[in-house]
Amino acid sequence: MEVSVRQLTESWFERVWNQHDRSAVADLMHEDCEVLGLGNTVAGPSGFLKIYESFVAAFDQIHVDIVDLVAEGEEVAGHARFAARHLRSGKEVDLIFSFSGQFEERKLRRVRNVVDHTSLMAQLDLLEPERMQLIFEAPDKPVR
Repeated sequence: MEVSVRQLTESWFERVWNQHDRSAVADLMHEDCEVLGLGNTVAGPSGFLKIYESFVAAFDQIHVDIVDLVAEGEEVAGHARFAARHLRSGKEVDLIFSFSGQFEERKLRRVRNVVDHTSLMAQLDLLEPERMQLIFEAPDKPVR
């Protein structure tokens, strides 16, 4: 029985993020895979693992749940929920992100992530609410 791209995507999130199985990256990612949206654009398993290691160094209790998933042919897209504890601050974070991917030969060839970094920063108290208010003030008011 052939594994569907839906099952491969579910396996990616379960094995890589929930089970912290680093070997799953090589199993499920094409050597030339381009990954966007997690910071720097990276290529392939070795590039992804550098970003991944920064996540697991900054957060523990990481759990990712797929909220929505659409698969057609070799393409997938959806939303997932990232929940974790930030190690430095001890704060719990919980946010939804969007993803899309394209598989080739049963491995990820292209991945795009859209992450709400503003929500993440707000949950970690890294935003100054009074500065954020400047976005919504009239243009004739001076910036403080």
